[in-house]
This record gives sequence, structure tokens and C-alpha cells, in this order.
Amino acid sequence: MLTREDVQFDFLDAVFSDTTRVFTDQQPGHSDGKVTFSEMYINSIQESGRCTKAQRDKMKESPAFAIELAKVSLLINVGRINTTMACT
Repeated sequence: MLTREDVQFDFLDAVFSDTTRVFTDQQPGHSDGKVTFSEMYINSIQESGRCTKAQRDKMKESPAFAIELAKVSLLINVGRINTTMACT
């Protein structure tokens, strides 16, 4: 199911791999400078009330895990995959 062309993993990977700092991070206590989309999205997930302490710790411990979790979260948020499928 995840190999469908409409999911477009290449595009998703390019978005999260882009190192262009053009977004302003609005999270309290974070830098006033520009951040990448990946940094902004990961920071937003970590600051979310739905993110558990275990998830936050794992995201801080493993940046690769943080990026993959952010990719899945983005797919869920735009309706490309449902939450039941994401948990399997």
C-alpha cells in the first residue's frame, strides 16, 4: 500500500532533506533565527501535547528516528495514510 505513486516518497525525502533555512520557528524558547522545514516540523511535534515523553526522548536521542516519525506524521496530517495503518 505504501508503494503507491501518489504517496511520493522521493518528494517527501527531498522536503525533509532540504537544508535551506527559510522558516521562522515560533516555538517558545527556541532560536529566533531561521530553521529548515525538517527542524520546524520536528520541533512542533516535540512541543505538541500529544507527543509522549518516551517519543520526545527517542527523538532527541536519534535524529534519524525524529525525521522518520515526522515523515509519517506529515502523511497522517495530510490524509495520505490513516492512523491505524501508521501504528502497524
